[in-house]
Amino acid sequence: MINLKSSGISAGIFILIVAAFVVPVSAHGVHVTTNESAIIIADNSTGKMARSVVDEMGVNVTVYKFASADDVAHELEHARTDPNKKILAVAYTDTVQNFINQHPEVSSRIMVASASKL
Repeated sequence: MINLKSSGISAGIFILIVAAFVVPVSAHGVHVTTNESAIIIADNSTGKMARSVVDEMGVNVTVYKFASADDVAHELEHARTDPNKKILAVAYTDTVQNFINQHPEVSSRIMVASASKL
């Protein structure tokens, strides 16, 4: 015989424990460029153009379309700890420039360019 009241409490505790671990992760954001050593930060209006330039040049660079300045800032924080990561930003340029100003040690690896200069 299964004690339903005890099983319900155990299931509730399990759900609370899982929720406690899931909420901070989703609030922290997702690190999207885990293995790439060179990326381009773009948005919906610059992504296609950046991709075509990369393809024409024949270089192995991934173009990421970010949805918000917060997502870009989060990604830049991860890049700060990876000395091999190189980033070119053609979108969210104010966010990226502010990050570079606050962390000048990354200025040789993170660059900002106007999308019109591509």
